[in-house]
Amino acid sequence: MPRSLAIATLAAALALPGLAAGKIPSREVDFETVAHDGVRLRGVVAIPDPEGAATAAQRWPVAILVPAQFRPRSALVHLSDALADVGIASVMLDLRGQGDSMTTSAGEIYSGKLLPPGYLRLAAGDQALVLEALARLPELDLSRVALVGVAQGALVAAAAAADLPASRGVVMVDATESAGGLSAERDLGLLGTRPALLLCSGFPVSKERAAALAEYGLGERTVRCVGEFFSGDALLAEDRAGAPAVAAWLAALFASPPTPAPRGEAEAPAPERR
Repeated sequence: MPRSLAIATLAAALALPGLAAGKIPSREVDFETVAHDGVRLRGVVAIPDPEGAATAAQRWPVAILVPAQFRPRSALVHLSDALADVGIASVMLDLRGQGDSMTTSAGEIYSGKLLPPGYLRLAAGDQALVLEALARLPELDLSRVALVGVAQGALVAAAAAADLPASRGVVMVDATESAGGLSAERDLGLLGTRPALLLCSGFPVSKERAAALAEYGLGERTVRCVGEFFSGDALLAEDRAGAPAVAAWLAALFASPPTPAPRGEAEAPAPERR
């Protein structure tokens, strides 16, 4: 049976003084960073902005949201709103070669229609640069960071989280089969003792994929199938169960102490990257 991570109540999970239960607005800050090959990665950071709360010294945990390939960052707005409601900031960037991330620092076009080999691996590497650039925003608490990815973006999020010790964990929404030089099985193994949420739909293939991925790595693996027959970012749309489930899991994750790296303990061997 897949391992599960107990989710505390939101009131206990948040532990953010001065915040009342209910909708919390957010303010968007334009965000840009430049990848090593010159591609400009553009998007926004949504920062919780409670009205009438004494939060001047508040520093917010942050989730880096990775959209599905060929999907705009706007598909994750409802998830971003749900995260703001529980006191979590979020980063929404278009993947390289798509949306607002289609030019280089030299003004050249980096087209999503002419993607280089290993594109998803490049996208995974981009997330480390995003994390570095977030240090410019003093409102963010970079000791509490997680990655959330959808479909192919779930592969990117898992690979990036495995490579970033600062990441507390990862959320994979309707993860696709391994592709583009990435293996979710391997990267969940490399995640070690850090936890993961595997969100699936009511489709059997989605359930089977999530259950299979839950067997990799030594940390808690939560499989949550929302029972809705949608795929990809449609699971996170307004009035569906996906976004609240992700927000509750991340709130509990950020409320708990970070998972220590194993000492003197050999991790289970990870499969070869496919």
